[in-house]
Amino acid sequence: MLRWWTHADGPPGETVPEPPLPPAGSVPATGRRLCRIAPRPESGRPADPRLPLAAARRTSYRQVNDAGGVPPDHRAYADRVAHHLEEYAPPAGK
Repeated sequence: MLRWWTHADGPPGETVPEPPLPPAGSVPATGRRLCRIAPRPESGRPADPRLPLAAARRTSYRQVNDAGGVPPDHRAYADRVAHHLEEYAPPAGK
């Protein structure tokens, strides 16, 4: 993943960078990956569509689709994501 998503144009890099990566490279790379996989999870209409996407980032959108949502072995992770979304999301209407 690091080799592929560190470039904005999509082609793999020549080398694989060693973590930890600086935020200036890793944040946009993660955003590009999430934008690429966002339309792929087919989990119907979950209460929070961000959670299957978070699980897809952690595993793959195919596993999320096969499970019909967050796979059981990733539910604890999705619960932590949901907790932090509540904790850090701005108030409604802001």
